[in-house]
Amino acid sequence: MWEVTELVPGERFSWVARGPGVVTTGIHIARDTDRAGVTEVTAALEQRGPLGAVLGLLSRRLTRRYLDIEVRGIKQRCEA
Repeated sequence: MWEVTELVPGERFSWVARGPGVVTTGIHIARDTDRAGVTEVTAALEQRGPLGAVLGLLSRRLTRRYLDIEVRGIKQRCEA
């Protein structure tokens, strides 16, 4: 389960998920650029706790793929 910890409509949101030995934080930021109709989107994921580093290493490729999908979706929504 994810808990939204910050929400600035049209700009950014953050969430936290807690599990045994790990706390995962996701950050998503959308910024208008100088080019009309173009939005820059940044997403980051941080894993802390006793198992955070191990889980991060084991799920690195899958996490990057999911973040890429999320960023493209957010960007598409912002530019629509």
